[in-house]
Formats: sequence, C-alpha cells, structure tokens
Amino acid sequence: MNKLTKELVKKNEAPVKVLQFGEGNFMRGFVDWQIQQLNNQQLFKGNVAIIQPLEQGLGNMMNQQDNLYTVILQGLSNGEIVDTSEIITIVEQMINPYHEWDAYLSLAENDDLAYIVSNTTEAGIQFVDVLKEKLDLMCNIHMLVQSVCWKKQDSSLQKQQTMR
Repeated sequence: MNKLTKELVKKNEAPVKVLQFGEGNFMRGFVDWQIQQLNNQQLFKGNVAIIQPLEQGLGNMMNQQDNLYTVILQGLSNGEIVDTSEIITIVEQMINPYHEWDAYLSLAENDDLAYIVSNTTEAGIQFVDVLKEKLDLMCNIHMLVQSVCWKKQDSSLQKQQTMR
C-alpha cells in the first residue's frame, strides 16, 4: 500500500482559515471532515492548521504523509447502507508547539484566520510535575488567541474607518 503524499493526492489549495487545537480522531474525523465537505461543495474556501496539544502526539506521523488521511464512513443514511472512504486534504500544517514555537506564534499573524476549534479530552487534562511549564504554555496559547482576536478587531475597525 502506498503512503499518502501530495505527489499521489492533490492537496486543497486555500488559505488557512481554521486554527484547530487537537489532532484526535473526533477532530479529524468530524470537524475536519465537515470542513472538507464544505470545501467540496464550494461553500467554504479554507484549510486548517492543527496545534498538537501533547508533546508526543500525531504530528510526526501526519507530517510524514503531508497531513493527508482517510476518513471511512460506514452506517445507514435514509435507510441506505453507507460504506465510503475519503481522503481529507484540508490540513495545511500540523504544529507541535513544544518544538515549533515560532511557527505556532506566527499563526497570530495570519489575516485569513477566522475560526478556532478545540476539543479537550482526559488525555489533555492531567497533573504534571512541571506545572509552571504547562501554565506558561497555556498562558501563551491564551495570548495567541487574544492576539488573533485583537488583530481581527483592529483590521475590522480600520476597514470601517476607510469606508467613511
């Protein structure tokens, strides 16, 4: 079986509009799949940047296959059997903030960023001896989100002032 790569599958070409905290099955199989469907139907033109919340997450594996993965749907829809698979092409980048801090912070400079999604499970909530380090990381995440929000608000105000 061939490993998924952008040489085999055409990646979605769109700006990163969604910042996603977490790379677990639910986020990739539901949230990212929904964004893929919106893009497929020309209802949304945007990609996703994923922040890996745990130091030993899926980032390396995802990066090795150019952030491409397959979602398999099986079940019933309107009484009909569904058994499909679809390669998800909308993940632009996977960032591990523990090792790629500058890339993580640079997301705050993305003018196209419009949405932030997150999902925290019991794996992301745990006691750690290096509590100060974790608190610093959480404060920096909060500052990044705040920076994105302020930048968007300033940009919106500038547009309104230009229109007057």
